[in-house]
Amino acid sequence: MPGRIIQDCGAAELFAPFGVCDLRADWRPRFNVGPGQGVHIIALRDGAPRALRMRWGIPARQRGIGGAHHFARSETVRDKQPFRDAIASRRCIVPITGWYEWPEPKRVHCVRPANGKPLALAGVYMLAGEDTFVILTIEPNNFVKPLHHRMGVFLRHEDVPAWLDPSTPEAAVTAMQRQAPDEWFTEYRVSTRANRLRNDDAKCVAPLSEAALKRKPKAKRYGGRLGNLR
Repeated sequence: MPGRIIQDCGAAELFAPFGVCDLRADWRPRFNVGPGQGVHIIALRDGAPRALRMRWGIPARQRGIGGAHHFARSETVRDKQPFRDAIASRRCIVPITGWYEWPEPKRVHCVRPANGKPLALAGVYMLAGEDTFVILTIEPNNFVKPLHHRMGVFLRHEDVPAWLDPSTPEAAVTAMQRQAPDEWFTEYRVSTRANRLRNDDAKCVAPLSEAALKRKPKAKRYGGRLGNLR
């Protein structure tokens, strides 16, 4: 599940494939974006796709939610407010160039699109004081399953206009919420630099060297009043 996302390319490369013409002047590549932060997404405004900056996640104070939410399960997104209204008329996508997974605490994997083109994560957004969005998730495909028990809902590029259009029939919207093919993705190991959100630079996505991949993690030492236990 993309708990940290990557948008590490130019604005035109990231947004233009989804029909966005008015590229944001405040854009800068991001290498390690997490929940609670401002993220550039794509949603319809005046009938055209626009790049908008919204906060990732609904804060705990949001009415009718019962705690903070950064994701919504696609299987039950129509069962709860405000997701029910949002999936019907306020759908968005989050264009990304990759994301991180932690199958083990000290093993960070960077997942990338195999064809090098940006991926379209399906999301819904809320307008309640502060504009916020959540990412839709689904059961993982065979590629993601070893990395996480959930994965994001990734849309085909040709489905994005219909996903953003609030007039698209419910059955068509539901049909788009499916597992992405395994061959869409590739992955490699990176350092634990991405563990901290304050680290937002190209070093986060740099592949580990062969020597680093072979290096075994250091054994944890136990201290305290009883001394080191060996």
